[in-house]
Amino acid sequence: MKTQPFARVYLVAGDSFLVEEKRKQLVEHLTQKASGEVFQRACRLRETPLEEILSEARTLPFGVCAQIFRAAEAETLKKADLALLAKYLEHPAPETSIIFEAEAADSRGELAVLIAAHGEVHILQDRERRSAGERLIREKLARFQKTMTPGASERLKEQAGDVPALLDSILEQLGTYAGDEKVITEEMVERFEEHWEEADLFKLLDAILDGRMQRALMLWNQWRESEGQETYMMIGFLHSQLRRYWKGRLLLEQGAPQERILRECKASGRQAPFFMRRMGSLSRAKLEKTLESLFELDWKSKTGRAEGVAPFEDWLIRSTA
Repeated sequence: MKTQPFARVYLVAGDSFLVEEKRKQLVEHLTQKASGEVFQRACRLRETPLEEILSEARTLPFGVCAQIFRAAEAETLKKADLALLAKYLEHPAPETSIIFEAEAADSRGELAVLIAAHGEVHILQDRERRSAGERLIREKLARFQKTMTPGASERLKEQAGDVPALLDSILEQLGTYAGDEKVITEEMVERFEEHWEEADLFKLLDAILDGRMQRALMLWNQWRESEGQETYMMIGFLHSQLRRYWKGRLLLEQGAPQERILRECKASGRQAPFFMRRMGSLSRAKLEKTLESLFELDWKSKTGRAEGVAPFEDWLIRSTA
């Protein structure tokens, strides 16, 4: 009997950068196994009922041989949703795959246990985050045709706090900062750290946090024109930084000691004084609103509903108003 290639369901949970990376791997694997065109649909479970997704999963669009659904925000599923999913998985559509995504999930939780019984569960831990960071460093160094000392590599990962999106942005800047030097040393990384305020990405972050609209627009346009970078990289950087401040603010309001805040927010010793001062001056409600609107923008850009520079400019204006 021929094995059906798409009778699978997945749960991928963890850091957004790692979830995106794992999803791309799964989609590539599934599309390579297909014998023809594959339809893909992305949706957020806060907006699209699971019942609607499961109903569509049972019918292939005309002219395709298989389909893949990407269902984000799986942590919002309720018990009634899990009951619907369990019933569906008793007889899943043979040419449909559903990839559920979550920021966090317990491997012993109901959703993970249910999906593990019928497909695959990937809870992406710190070791995957570190692996992604090391891979990013290798790829960027190869592109810039440079090498890096072990001490510099460790200091750089400390700077980025194990946040791959932030590490990506710092590596881009550091590669340019190094100029003609072929070897990036720990001393070079330290000098770069001391001059973070001169890096446009961090100037832009400060302008957003300070509500300085015109400066934020000017810095973004300067960065985009000089660096030639894609907007998605900027979104990843801003999301990682804003989320660090939001988490720190939440812990502060819960009465957590400074040591715990710095540890959980991945702020190094050098960053600690500035991070605590800045985080203490921010509004958690405003951070949550800014993060939610940035998530919306990122989602729309990845699903083809927001293209070009205008949507990001609009987000900057609304976030600094």
